[in-house]
Amino acid sequence: MLHIDKRSMKTSINYLPEEKRDDLRRIVKCVLEVLPECEMIILYGSYARNTSKRLSRK
Repeated sequence: MLHIDKRSMKTSINYLPEEKRDDLRRIVKCVLEVLPECEMIILYGSYARNTSKRLSRK
């Protein structure tokens, strides 16, 4: 079993852009429908690190 130190993990998604929060809520709902016993979903990448850059659409 994988041990994860939860003390250093964010527990809120409030820092994410609203569109990403909505996307994440939909994903979590889908995961929980299939895996209701799921205790944790870990977000990786620039959004998790809060280092994402908004790309301009030209």
